Amino acid sequence: MCRPSWKSIWPKPWIPSPSTAAAAIVMNVKTGAILAMASLEQFDPNDPMTVYDDKMQTILDKTDALTADDIDWLEGRLGEKNVAGIIADGVISQETTEDENGNTISSEYTQLQGMLREAQWKNKNITELYMPGSIFKLITASAGLDSGIMNMNQTFYCNGELTVNQGSELWEHTYHCANGEVHTLQNMAQALDNSCNLWFIQAAQTLQPTVFYDYIRAFGFTQPTGVDLPSETRWTSVYNAQQMAEVDTNLYTAAFGQNEAITPMQMATAIAAIANGGYLVTPYIVDSITDDAGNIISQTDTSVRRQVISEEVSQEILSMMENNVDPTAP
Repeated sequence: MCRPSWKSIWPKPWIPSPSTAAAAIVMNVKTGAILAMASLEQFDPNDPMTVYDDKMQTILDKTDALTADDIDWLEGRLGEKNVAGIIADGVISQETTEDENGNTISSEYTQLQGMLREAQWKNKNITELYMPGSIFKLITASAGLDSGIMNMNQTFYCNGELTVNQGSELWEHTYHCANGEVHTLQNMAQALDNSCNLWFIQAAQTLQPTVFYDYIRAFGFTQPTGVDLPSETRWTSVYNAQQMAEVDTNLYTAAFGQNEAITPMQMATAIAAIANGGYLVTPYIVDSITDDAGNIISQTDTSVRRQVISEEVSQEILSMMENNVDPTAP
């Protein structure tokens, strides 16, 4: 049958956004080859010293006191401690000073400019952590199917809100679905289609912390991906099984991607594993190295780190993903 074009599915592919940071990766899911990669903020490699963010430069060029909004913006971009250590009186000085030993200290302007340059030079795909959000529901669904604890017909009820630890000494919290949606009784495919937070909280309750964390670890969220680029962060923020068992809200929020901080590259390789039959591959940039005559002297081969889920589960998740964007698919 004739499939609809992507333009008919997404009639507005470009939507203006106030976001100041973003990351994108295009990967061959079978081999791990990175075909394209980009991140904001951007810079011109031919002129890397220029600060390209207008907001950055406007703040740097201020000669009077910075506003509270300016300070908040800088702290959000560079870190509260870094900004506090440079700007003492709210004014960016362009004068150099000396320490008690007579060593020259760069001006506040120069220090901030350097930090802002480094911020725009970063490859956020491998250096920055973010909360993945609802895309992580694919990991929860995969864990449920592959562990055998659930199947695609697993149903949970969504009444629009779910209060946990009500009346107990623990932290009481009420979860909702986006925009106050009420999805009622759903199976797994319907929950993915609706991106139902409450369904996945109940799925995590059913899985329990140990099983859920085993899959979080298997999908590669507790270690670097090993991509052939410098400066991939070794840090992630993922609750382990004990932490999720001791504080159940850690488990519930992790189920829909709001309690872990990972890199975009980690998320890309995890989704690639779902798409390629269940195999976690090492991503790579360099396909081959040639000599002056064009002879290949080194070729990158696909490196499979482990199989995370079965090929059958991979196909089940893919069918639900396809149905989500194209309900007419067979």
